[in-house]
Amino acid sequence: YIGFEGEVPLWLDEGVAQWCEWHTQRAAPPPLKEWIPLRDLMRMDVRKIDDARLVHLFYGEAASVVHYLVTVHGRDKFTKLCRQLRDGKTLEGALRFTYPRSVSSMAALEREWIVWQGASE
Repeated sequence: YIGFEGEVPLWLDEGVAQWCEWHTQRAAPPPLKEWIPLRDLMRMDVRKIDDARLVHLFYGEAASVVHYLVTVHGRDKFTKLCRQLRDGKTLEGALRFTYPRSVSSMAALEREWIVWQGASE
């Protein structure tokens, strides 16, 4: 989706993979009752975590955030976000470029996603 040149956060890479699995089954990731703050998710390397609950949260949240971006803001915008990452922008820069009026930062993305999570239950 993004290529090998860009710096893609692990949660986004894994979130795309998880979302594709859900999407293939014509399902959506279930709403989460708890989640990891995005700033913490950005730093996590799930491959080094032994806590099964935390791993489950990581993958569920990653898929849910990707689902939110694609469902609410559209596949074209998500593709644009991925291209920005592929071309070397940071995630913050790619968000600002792709979603200038809505989720233009990690903090805005987290706020909007949490609100959407509550509305989609």
